[in-house]
Amino acid sequence: MTLALSGLLLIAGLAFTGPKYLQAFRPPEGRTSDFVQEWLSARNFATGHPIYESQFVSGSRHLPESPPPYLQYNAHPPGSVLLALPFAGLNYWDAHFAWNLVTTSLADCSPASSPPWR
Repeated sequence: MTLALSGLLLIAGLAFTGPKYLQAFRPPEGRTSDFVQEWLSARNFATGHPIYESQFVSGSRHLPESPPPYLQYNAHPPGSVLLALPFAGLNYWDAHFAWNLVTTSLADCSPASSPPWR
């Protein structure tokens, strides 16, 4: 009986707070962040352009409706571009949302997030 009640309370709580919780992972529409460097480079790779092309040129090609990136060139190593390649097919805001969900899940599963008494 208490297990069923706990399950119902969990489902009700997720239904009530779930959308707001997920919304916290979505970047504001029309604004970019540090992830834009990886995404633009991955998008360049997917479209046959140099991955370290000027971010201003890449931004005008892939994000014409957004302000230009903060840096002229991607300051991150090539390995970070490889990690972003699976997100190159998505628009920036969906890619950033998925990136946030994946990286948060991986951080939660890492040994560093486990309590020392396990």
